[in-house]
Amino acid sequence: MLRPNAARWSLVLPVLFAAGAGGCTRTNPAYGDGTGGGSGGTAVDETSLSGGTGSVDGTASASASGSGNTSAATTDGADSTAGVEAVCGDGHTDPEEQCDDGDANAEDGNCYLDCTRNKCGDGNPSPTQPCDEGPKGGETCTPECTLRSCGDGVVQDPEACEPGQADPETCTSLCTENKCGDGEALGDEQCDDFNNDDGDNCVDCQFAFCGDGATLFGDEQCDDGNDQNTDECTNACTSAICGDGIIFAGEEDCDGPVLATCEALGFDGGSPQCDACVVVGCSTCGDGIIDPSAGEQCEPDLDLPTCGEFGAMGELVACAGDCTLDFGPCCIAEGEPCQVDIDCCGSCDGGSCSGGG
Repeated sequence: MLRPNAARWSLVLPVLFAAGAGGCTRTNPAYGDGTGGGSGGTAVDETSLSGGTGSVDGTASASASGSGNTSAATTDGADSTAGVEAVCGDGHTDPEEQCDDGDANAEDGNCYLDCTRNKCGDGNPSPTQPCDEGPKGGETCTPECTLRSCGDGVVQDPEACEPGQADPETCTSLCTENKCGDGEALGDEQCDDFNNDDGDNCVDCQFAFCGDGATLFGDEQCDDGNDQNTDECTNACTSAICGDGIIFAGEEDCDGPVLATCEALGFDGGSPQCDACVVVGCSTCGDGIIDPSAGEQCEPDLDLPTCGEFGAMGELVACAGDCTLDFGPCCIAEGEPCQVDIDCCGSCDGGSCSGGG
C-alpha cells in the first residue's frame, strides 16, 4: 500500500530532478525539513498540481506537461549605470561638464582641471591659444589670443611703427619707417624701385625727368642738372653739337643765322655769316685780312704800297692802327698838285706844292 501522498510525489520528483539539486526549497512542516536521514524526503511547497505546474522557491517554474522549459531569475529592468556619479578627469564629458580631456586636463590646457573649457579672454593660454592677456589683449597678445605682429595696429618692439597711423603713410608693410630704396613708395616718394640705379626711370624715389642730374638710359644723351642751355648739355638733355641752333659758349661763334652786326660781335665791320658755327664776313684790324667793307686799307703784317704808287716822294706808306693808310712817310714834290691825304714836301700854294725840293 502506498502512503496517502505517494501519488503526489510521483509527479513532483521528476520536476525536482530536472530543476537540479542546487535549487532553493522551502520546507513543508508536514513532511519534515528535507534534511533528515531520508525519512522525510525533499520538501516542496504545496501547490495545485491540477494544472501540471509548480513553483520552486517562488522563482523557477516547470511544466508538468513535459515541456521542460524553465524561467531564469530576472531583475527589475533598471539601467546598470543609473545613479553613477560623474568624475572629472575620466576622459568622458558628462552633462554637467564643459569638457573632459582626461589626463590632459590642466590649467594651461584646453580643458581645466575642473572640466571647464579654457576660453580666449580668460587670461590663460592653451595649446590652441598661444597667448591670452584678457578680453582686451595686451602688449604681446591680441584680443583674439594671437601673438601681436606687424599690421595689428599696436607698435611693439622691434617695430618702429604700424601702417595706417600717419597721413601721408610713412610706415612700411614691415613696420619700419619708410626710406628711399626700401621698395615701397610712401610719403612724398613718387616711386621706389628698390635699387640705386640712377639710369632708370626712378631717381631718388622721384620719376626721372630731364634736368634731374641723372641721365635716363635710352631717353637722354646727357643730364647735367642745370638750366644752362649753352653748355655741353642742352636743356633738352641732348649733347651740344654744331647745327642744333644753340651756340655752345666758348666753342661756337654762331649756330644758325647771325642776327647781330659785326660791330656788335666785336669786329670792326663786315657782313656777318655763319659757316660751320664760325662767324665769317666780319673783320678786325690786325687779323691779316684786308676787308674793304670794314674800311680797311691795309694790314700791318702785309706788304705796304710805296709812296711812288700815289705820285709822292718817299719809300713805303705806313699802316695806321685802324688799318688805314698813313701817308706820313710820303710827300708831294714841288710843282705837283696838292693832295688831301698827302702833304706837300713844302707847302701848298694855290693848289700846287712849292718848296721842299
